Amino acid sequence: MVERQRREDDADGGEGMVETHERGEADGRQLDLVRETAACLRNLSLSEDNKIAIVAARGALTALVNAMHSNDLEVSHQASGVVANLAEVIENQGQMVEAGVLQHLKYVLRSHSYEVQREAARALANLSAEFEYTIEIVAGGALPALIDTLSSQDVMTQRFGAMGIGNLATNPANQVRIMAEGALPALTALANGSNGDLESQRFATLALCNVSMAGDNHTALIESGAVKLFGSLMA
Repeated sequence: MVERQRREDDADGGEGMVETHERGEADGRQLDLVRETAACLRNLSLSEDNKIAIVAARGALTALVNAMHSNDLEVSHQASGVVANLAEVIENQGQMVEAGVLQHLKYVLRSHSYEVQREAARALANLSAEFEYTIEIVAGGALPALIDTLSSQDVMTQRFGAMGIGNLATNPANQVRIMAEGALPALTALANGSNGDLESQRFATLALCNVSMAGDNHTALIESGAVKLFGSLMA
């Protein structure tokens, strides 16, 4: 009886291992499917007309937003890239903001993947280009994460972060807040050409120009050496 019980246990264990292996293969196939679907949508989102169609498609935006949080970095990267592409179209931006995309981007910006961070920063930069949403982006808590991108090890993430902050700083209501949140050192470093990327330097300089519109920021800008920096850039 004992020997027979052992054989039954072995048999059950073998079946369990087969089932686990099959589930693993099924999960792997499902992940491959999600990856390919996200890549396909990213390809489609390169077309201006398709960008509008994707947002209009029922459930598509929700699925993309959920995919941005995927534990699979390839899925998260591709989905974030699609969202960034969709945000380039003004007609989409209102629907995206209403769908809560800003809150999701705020968290995705904290990803450990530079590729994911880059696309999330690009999405926010695109959404912040529309003045109407500049207050909501800052009020929604995305500013600290966006400021952190200025110190990223990825040059393109820095570039898009500087672009986004420059856009947010076009709104006088944000200008003091941007300085108060600690953006000045990183913006000054980029404006000084710290990463060697001319576009990052240009966007950072634009951001400094915009925050300088607020008189309350003048003392901090002067004390930071901004005048000397601007003088060197004009030379």
